[in-house]
Amino acid sequence: MVHGYGAMCQAVTELSQLRKVGITTGEFNDLNMCLDIAIASAVSEIRMRADPEVHIEKFRLDVLVDQIIITARSEAKNKNQILCNDITTSVELETDRQLVLSAIANLIQNALKYSKAGGRISVRAGYSSENVIIEIEDECGGIQPDVLKNLFKPFTSAGFDQSGLGLGLTIVQRAVLLLQGQITINNLPGCGCAFRIELPKKLTAKPLYRASTVEKSAQPKLNKVNVL
Repeated sequence: MVHGYGAMCQAVTELSQLRKVGITTGEFNDLNMCLDIAIASAVSEIRMRADPEVHIEKFRLDVLVDQIIITARSEAKNKNQILCNDITTSVELETDRQLVLSAIANLIQNALKYSKAGGRISVRAGYSSENVIIEIEDECGGIQPDVLKNLFKPFTSAGFDQSGLGLGLTIVQRAVLLLQGQITINNLPGCGCAFRIELPKKLTAKPLYRASTVEKSAQPKLNKVNVL
């Protein structure tokens, strides 16, 4: 995979030289960041299929969200959507970075897909005691009550755009379970919805922990969430 990463960067560089189109340092850094996020997201999804142990590292959540947003900007631009990192303070986590990345990236992709043209998608976060709260709010128009109960099942599609298989939310659910967290939804009919993830600030690995042992708690709670 590392070899493929290098080959892709080289191919882009060679193509720009062939077409005599310059690439600035900032643009190349953005390319590298997009590839990093895409690779990390793909690796985490492969890991979840194998029901893995978590790999704990310390990182800043606000920096990670910045990186994810950079990769999603072009998609947001296609619908004139506004994608904002509204995390105003440094938020640190000691947990599995790839799984957190996968959960947030999939929720952002879901928000972009179902939000109206010109809509705003906001990512917020903050501390709550020994936990970290992450909230992704969109302008999808709200979710029908009969859809909510099956929202995190594979192949469910909940918005006005019915394309796609709806696997992203199933990936989010599995990642949150592996991170020993909880997910709740604040549904705002006529406006949108906010997906709220609560994770331990410092994860304690459990060697025998498997997502399959907690499938009965797979469905998220539906309640009001506070703006952080």
